[in-house]
Amino acid sequence: MGNSPCKVILVKNIHPGKHGSKKHLIECIDIFTGKIYNHIYNMKEKVQVPHITRLEYKLDNIEIDGNSLILSLSNTDGTSIDDIKLPDSSTDLTDICRKQQNKLAEEIKQQFDDNKNIFVTVINTMDRNQIISFKVV
Repeated sequence: MGNSPCKVILVKNIHPGKHGSKKHLIECIDIFTGKIYNHIYNMKEKVQVPHITRLEYKLDNIEIDGNSLILSLSNTDGTSIDDIKLPDSSTDLTDICRKQQNKLAEEIKQQFDDNKNIFVTVINTMDRNQIISFKVV
C-alpha cells in the first residue's frame, strides 16, 4: 500500500450508500515490517502490484554494527551486496518481525562462526532488500 510492498490477506466488498459506487476493503501486511494496512478502493480503481525477486546469495563476511549484523553477500553471476543489515534497524518493525529477524541473525552468526558455508535467500522490491531465510551447505 502506498510506498510499502504488501501481501494481500483480505479483500472484502463494501456496499456504499444510496448514490455511491461499490468499493473494496483491502487488508494487507507489509512484507518488510509486518505492519497491517487497510485501504478502501473504488471498484474501478487500479491497484499497483510490486515486482518481487527472490535470489540466493553466498555469505562472504559478517561485520557487527551495534545490535545489527552487516552481511557481505555474493551471487554466482558476480553480483554482490555489501550493505544488508540484520535485523534491519532502518525500518519500524513490528514485535513479531523484530523477534524473527533477531533469531535469524543469531542463527546465521552462529553458523558463520562455526565456519559453515551459508547461503541466504534475499527478497528485493522497490529498491529494498531483506534476508528471509538461510541454509547451510
